[in-house]
Amino acid sequence: MLKPSAAGSVIYSERNYFYKTNQSNQVGLDSSSHTYTFYERNNYYNQTTGTSATGAAFPSSLLFPYSYSLNAVLDVPNIVQANAGPH
Repeated sequence: MLKPSAAGSVIYSERNYFYKTNQSNQVGLDSSSHTYTFYERNNYYNQTTGTSATGAAFPSSLLFPYSYSLNAVLDVPNIVQANAGPH
């Protein structure tokens, strides 16, 4: 569940791999007066069920104050399996 930490929160969800999840994206607000903005792009939903919140497309003018790189979304399961748990 996505839980905005305060009214006016902005959530960015990018290149996440959801596998056999139910209600993959849910937003929980502490108060009905709280608001949020939810953006998503290039997420992958494999065998998911239920109703999920749908994010808007990332704004074309969006600039983060830092750089980052992403793995290909279809590589995520192998990366997690190779690196999760004790080593």
